[in-house]
Amino acid sequence: MRTLSGAQPVTLASTEGGRNTWLVGDEREVIAVDALADPDVVLGVVDGRRVVAVVCTTDPRDNPSVVDLGARTGAPVWTRPQVGQEFTVGAVTLQAMSAPDSHQGVCLYSPTLGCVFTGDAGDVALGLPPETVVYSG
Repeated sequence: MRTLSGAQPVTLASTEGGRNTWLVGDEREVIAVDALADPDVVLGVVDGRRVVAVVCTTDPRDNPSVVDLGARTGAPVWTRPQVGQEFTVGAVTLQAMSAPDSHQGVCLYSPTLGCVFTGDAGDVALGLPPETVVYSG
């Protein structure tokens, strides 16, 4: 498990399938991105902060953890965000953008953090600024 300070994303755990779960937020609230990890692990790192949304880059129909996390926190669950849809937590906005043709889903770009969450698409060319940090799923 890696933890990054400040407004930077926090990766929680890699699931058995190799997917990463990320938290984006501040000391009061977070967005869980690709929350396929055990909900108890996620909630342990959330540590009492409000989960404002659970957002997936790819529809996780085969993993009940996403729905369970939403039910346990009362947060809306977005398994198929639309391109252009935005999710805000504190001063950070994540915007759903088109993923490469071979990837069924979206990428979540944050100009504020200078990063993109690519899910299963991995480290791909998205036409973003070259300094953009890529966090894969």
